[in-house]
Amino acid sequence: MATCVNHHFFTNLKPIKPTQTPYTGSKLHPVNSTSIRCVQTGEKERVTVVKNGNDSLEICRVLNGMWQTSGGWGKIDRDDAVEAMLRYADSGLSTFDLADHSSIVFCSNFAFNPVRTQAQISPKLGKLVRGCMKYEQAVVENPRVTEVKHKKDSLEICRIVNGMWQTSGGWGKIDENNAVEAMLKYVDAGLTTFDMADIYGPAEDLYGIFINKVRRERAPEMLEKIKGLTKWVPPPVKMTSRYVRESINVSRKRMDVPALDMLQFHWWDYSNTGYLDALKHLTDLKEEGKIKTVALTNFDTERLHIILENGIPIVSNQVQHSIVDMRPQQKMAELCQLTGVKLITYGTVMGGLLSEKFLDTNLSIPFAGPPLNTPSLQKYKRMVDAWGGWGLFQTLLQTLKTVANKHGVSISTVAVKYVLDQQSVAGSMVGVRLGLAEHINDCNAVFSLTLDEDDVNSIQEVTKKGKDLLRAIGDCGDEYRRRQKSEQCNFKPFQYSTAQVVAPSEMKVIAAYLLLVLGGNTAPTAEDIKGVLGSVGADCDDSRIELLLTQVKGKDITELIASGREKLASVPSGGGAPMAVAASGGGGAAAPAAAEQKKEEKVEEKEESDDDMGFSLFD
Repeated sequence: MATCVNHHFFTNLKPIKPTQTPYTGSKLHPVNSTSIRCVQTGEKERVTVVKNGNDSLEICRVLNGMWQTSGGWGKIDRDDAVEAMLRYADSGLSTFDLADHSSIVFCSNFAFNPVRTQAQISPKLGKLVRGCMKYEQAVVENPRVTEVKHKKDSLEICRIVNGMWQTSGGWGKIDENNAVEAMLKYVDAGLTTFDMADIYGPAEDLYGIFINKVRRERAPEMLEKIKGLTKWVPPPVKMTSRYVRESINVSRKRMDVPALDMLQFHWWDYSNTGYLDALKHLTDLKEEGKIKTVALTNFDTERLHIILENGIPIVSNQVQHSIVDMRPQQKMAELCQLTGVKLITYGTVMGGLLSEKFLDTNLSIPFAGPPLNTPSLQKYKRMVDAWGGWGLFQTLLQTLKTVANKHGVSISTVAVKYVLDQQSVAGSMVGVRLGLAEHINDCNAVFSLTLDEDDVNSIQEVTKKGKDLLRAIGDCGDEYRRRQKSEQCNFKPFQYSTAQVVAPSEMKVIAAYLLLVLGGNTAPTAEDIKGVLGSVGADCDDSRIELLLTQVKGKDITELIASGREKLASVPSGGGAPMAVAASGGGGAAAPAAAEQKKEEKVEEKEESDDDMGFSLFD
């Protein structure tokens, strides 16, 4: 018989007063010198029995200590480690010593190693494996997964979330087949949760193709583990039940699922309280089984509190959070602790800035460092500038590299683990460039990494020298809503239009409006637009027409088109980009593509992908 021995350290126990006799059930008896002892048994003194009364355990007299798996002795490969454990057990060294804060995960993997079936191992090893399985079920929590919940609503997700912003353009051309195969590799490696949005180009469509492939080629158990989290980023139109339902049905159709695992809702303008109407309609859809859990993205603490007071069953809020950007821990996390709402973080590796690639580089010298050639790198470089500049960031990278070397992992792995260890954080997102690059090994290394007190203190020694981003920028999500004064900080806010991404139904309205203007109607009405759409059998929600007419009121269409061309030219996006509707400071519409339909007699109804033009809230 063989055994796993575990240590557990308790830090909140009160001192126990000494007693004359130990408790052993319903009967007390005095302690004597032989009540706890080792009894030698087994051939060649290999095993012994430790016992106390009726309690006994047979162990090997030479124990395999697993402290070394906790870090500081070099990087441990999970598969190699499990194979090594099997070799020890095969040679008769069948007792392993571990602790709750170091190496339990290896015992778990050892117990469930798929390489050897019960028929392939010796009876003694079979006992060991079964013992580990019982132990794992009783003591070990799976470090890979967590649960976000609100009363009866709950969803189990992987703590490392595969972010699909990169599919929207700006990171390289995505091949559909390669992307789907890459998604399969991630889930086969245990990274089973994907995050996307209605505005992330083909992301939802890729998920639909992927999930159908899983249905055909993987076991039902795998299908149950995979979760698809999507976001809905609507324009600030009137949130009617019909409008909300139609929008959610589009995502359900694209993702090819009967119910969305999680719908994360974003709202541009807090002065428009329509977000409460939208969330109430989303809650109704949840009750109908169209959505499993309702969540938020980029909401601040004040609005989260208002939403919860209105009885909306929010399970999580997705926010920007990294070692550099610790704003969520200053206000948001406290409310989350009180209410049970969890945080899902993005920007955790700052688009790749928190990596060896940017260590010891000087971006002030042209071509001296890696190019900031993706939307996320450009975005988070501005965050670094606001926080403390490139020099302080280099000090941080050097500190993280020291910690990473100590544990045999990468800087990115340390960065993700640091955020996962923060209060109320359920999961952290790492962007996936499907078919172009992968970070599976670094992501999986997070689950076996433990940052000790020295690690945390060394990191905080650097971060405390940075500026308070809560004061400089504002609460979570404010970087998309508030214009900062230049004298307050060097941070240039992310200026996203309140209707920046145009869905196919908006395209129809814009095209119809432009056709009317180009035909000599200088002030088209809602009825005029409906007439054009009706002539080709197309319809559109009245709120979309109302929004467009409000935005173009008093504007010159030629100037709007010219302005739109300038905005498109400044976008760091790869591939085709859809039209943008600029609504800040009074609004306006731009539709250069539609102007080329001057000679057409019908409005094209072709559905186009919802690329986000590189302007994304999420990573």
